Amino acid sequence: MQTEFDINIKDNFIEPKIFKSIYDKIPFYEYSDSSHRYTHDIAGEIKTTPFGNERHIWFGTSAEPEIADYIRKRCEKLYNKKLELRYCSYTLVLPREKPMVHCDARDTCTHQIIVYIRGDRGLHRGTGFYTEVNNKYELNTHIGFNENRAIFWYSPVFHSPLTWCDENKSKRYSIIAQYKEIK
Repeated sequence: MQTEFDINIKDNFIEPKIFKSIYDKIPFYEYSDSSHRYTHDIAGEIKTTPFGNERHIWFGTSAEPEIADYIRKRCEKLYNKKLELRYCSYTLVLPREKPMVHCDARDTCTHQIIVYIRGDRGLHRGTGFYTEVNNKYELNTHIGFNENRAIFWYSPVFHSPLTWCDENKSKRYSIIAQYKEIK
């Protein structure tokens, strides 16, 4: 399956006062692994992933409704789309040994965003976007981690946290959201 990239990057996405409030509290939430388990390996094979498996992509906790609404409105304004929120969460990504290439909820959402909140800056701390070549996923686009950087993309694109290719093994905190475009 060839998927067309539609990836937008915006630095300083969240206004400074709101960003500082989120930045200060994000490490202190109680994160859970109750969902969001990795189900495709790098070759695209479906895997069974029991709860708590080390193949978990990230840990999350729901964002407050006012933060979820703020992020949605910023996306609508910047990308000239009317969006219905499907999901919004604070997330914690731990270091990995290999890529966790996946595609999220392509049947229930059309667009996604990740806003990097807290972590060490670096090219290999961000997100990689993949294309399918000969039934395997190859890294095509590499976007580095920078606090308050947002990446907004068309949902059918395969992606992975890039912490697997960085020697820095620190935590990374972000906000993620999924939307269905309203036509």
